[in-house]
Amino acid sequence: TLCDVLEKRIEYFDILGCRTADHGMDDTVLFDGSVTASQAEAASEVIFRRAVAGERIDAETARIYRSALIRRLAKQYAKRGWVMQVHFGAMRNVSPAMFGKLGADAGYDTIHGGSGRIASLAAMLGALENEAILPKTIVYSLNPAENTAVAALIGCFQRTGDEMEGLQCMPKMQQGSAWWFNDHIDGMKSQLTTLAAQSALGKFVGMTTDSRSFLSYTRHEYFRRVLCSVLGGYVERGEYPLDIDALAQMVCDICYNNTKDFFSCEKSHKRPTLYESIKPKTEALSIKIKKEGKLKCQKAAHTIAPPAPKTVRQSRAEHPHLKKQTISQE
Repeated sequence: TLCDVLEKRIEYFDILGCRTADHGMDDTVLFDGSVTASQAEAASEVIFRRAVAGERIDAETARIYRSALIRRLAKQYAKRGWVMQVHFGAMRNVSPAMFGKLGADAGYDTIHGGSGRIASLAAMLGALENEAILPKTIVYSLNPAENTAVAALIGCFQRTGDEMEGLQCMPKMQQGSAWWFNDHIDGMKSQLTTLAAQSALGKFVGMTTDSRSFLSYTRHEYFRRVLCSVLGGYVERGEYPLDIDALAQMVCDICYNNTKDFFSCEKSHKRPTLYESIKPKTEALSIKIKKEGKLKCQKAAHTIAPPAPKTVRQSRAEHPHLKKQTISQE
């Protein structure tokens, strides 16, 4: 069957070091929670053969088939410790004229504003969890209006400690970084601040990308700068302590350590802290900030509490030419 072939390919890629699979579900997450796993499995092969034979498959039947397929694949991911990524919320090929001229994937996609996606996603995650085949998962919605809903939803399926072998204190579910139309400073800041409000920002896996374009890799550097800007804003507003070592460690974790741990890129007993090459820089920065901070505090204190007004005698001593005028005023 098709599922058997896909499982063999998963095994092949696993041997080569693959650690994740990405599911582009476009407009919504097609999952029918009302159909049991055995019912979906029984119907999937029949539906597949009908489609291969050229029969038109209606939306409800397609939903049942996709439900069976995602169950089979999720089981393999969970078995091998893979991360399942889910991208959804895109509306494809909205310009008929340009689709006729250029075909699909020519730059005429947009954000889908429909409803019901979060409920469908919840049904899928709930079914996989109930069947004990829910793998580590990263969820991305293209619609920024769903950031809070996604961040809150993944909290319902978090597992840590003994329930996640080798990932103590790392969440099982992640909200994906801003992508596509949100892959800019405003979109990244919105996603980061929403995640920080709903979850633990220090456990975030940072910028992950499905791009195959070499030049798009610069988004990782862009993301790091935006992340530091957001954290710096928290510190300046007094919402996070001015602890350079803790801040540097958080940036290192979000931009590297968490991703390596979550995707099981390396099996190591000791998790690295700050890199030795970074420590001198953070120490120098800490000293500089502390010095600047003292100067700012002194300046602020002077502004808030200015020196007491001088007496007439002090004014005479400092300004002899005003002596007569001062005396006459007395």
